[in-house]
Amino acid sequence: MTELPGSAWLDSALSLPEMLQEAPVEAAWKEAGQIRHVFTHFTLQLRVMVARLADFAALHNQPGFACPPERVAHQALPSVMQKCLTLAGVASVD
Repeated sequence: MTELPGSAWLDSALSLPEMLQEAPVEAAWKEAGQIRHVFTHFTLQLRVMVARLADFAALHNQPGFACPPERVAHQALPSVMQKCLTLAGVASVD
């Protein structure tokens, strides 16, 4: 399944500077909010960050998978990633 870029899931929250070190590209990142997702054996709290990029093509030089926002609803996304996208206002995926 497709996953959004992020840090490892840790027991304690990263500081904002630590989070930005994990960002896939340099950008003006802003906090979109937090989500809570319950798995079978644990509950996950995620802090969701969002940035708008003027040049999406620049992502093709980065490691990983780049998907334009208008195509993200067509990806195989786990529900926790769908929650992140909805909070970020990128897509409404049902």
